[in-house]
Amino acid sequence: MIIKCRFLDNENVPKGREYTYGSHEEVAVGEIVTTSEGKKLVVTSDEVPQEESEKYGENLKYVASVIDIGPESITIEDEAKVQELITVKQLPIIEERLKSLSDEIEIRVNTALALPCTEDNIKVVKSDRADLKKIFESLERQRIEVKNAIMNPYEQFNNKYKIYISDKLKSADNTLKKRISDVENELKDQKEESVKLYFNEYLSSKDIDFVSYEDAKINITLTASLKSLKEQAKVFIEHVSDEVALIVTQEHKEEILVEYKKSLNCAQAITTVVTRHKAIEEQKARQAELEAKKQAEQEHVKAVEKVANLTAPVVTKPEPQAEKKYSAAFKVTGTLEELREIKRFLEEGGYKYEC
Repeated sequence: MIIKCRFLDNENVPKGREYTYGSHEEVAVGEIVTTSEGKKLVVTSDEVPQEESEKYGENLKYVASVIDIGPESITIEDEAKVQELITVKQLPIIEERLKSLSDEIEIRVNTALALPCTEDNIKVVKSDRADLKKIFESLERQRIEVKNAIMNPYEQFNNKYKIYISDKLKSADNTLKKRISDVENELKDQKEESVKLYFNEYLSSKDIDFVSYEDAKINITLTASLKSLKEQAKVFIEHVSDEVALIVTQEHKEEILVEYKKSLNCAQAITTVVTRHKAIEEQKARQAELEAKKQAEQEHVKAVEKVANLTAPVVTKPEPQAEKKYSAAFKVTGTLEELREIKRFLEEGGYKYEC
């Protein structure tokens, strides 16, 4: 059918003059259609004489899709009505003969692969490869055209659905979610403040000053009753009080209490201190053993020296006697330098001589 349309601006307001288009689907005045480029138009007339199309001949453009969504008339009273608001007027019809084409391609492929590639026939192999590549590229172009023909109308519908429906509902959901969260958080804060006040008062009555409300790790939820939350606080404080009472009965209680304040774990605190003192005692015992062994060794050395002094003979070291010296006279004949060397030898050796 032949229709008249006007383009829509970004706010979906008709602008400009009317244009003539063809439509493969039945459309009515007021419906929104799109061009192949995705531009939106509104149908202004559906009673255009068929003869008018003859002025355009093969150049007559056809609208790509028709989206029948009228947001101004939408009422959401029940699910059945919602399901009727979006309908597919015509599913894409794809005519293909891939199965028959597959048999032909398989023959071409097997023929090309059966031919060994050698120096003599490499040109033939290259030609077969080029032919197969051309077939593939041609089919790929057709596949992409089919994909675009299917996807473009959906993308156009999806954009319109986003503007008219999803953006509004998502925005409302986020706003309501935040409002609900704000109220619930305020209710939880009020409940926590009440539990914290009870916690501090009960803690003071037990004369405990080293724990805080945060140490109790009480999970404040909307479903938990105020009574059950206060009971959790009471159980925690009484547990700490009981463990402190146990600690004061232990040896090294001061040290254990210091460790307990770090972890609030009575068994761990006692074990840590007991292990520490055991290690100290063992170290003291090892040190005492080493000192006793050293003392015994020193006493043994003294005893040996004492016995040696009593039994060893007294040896008197003889006084050294002066060695007797002699004189000798001799005549030396040589060069002046040789005589000087002899003189230096006598002087450096400490010999007494007369010239």
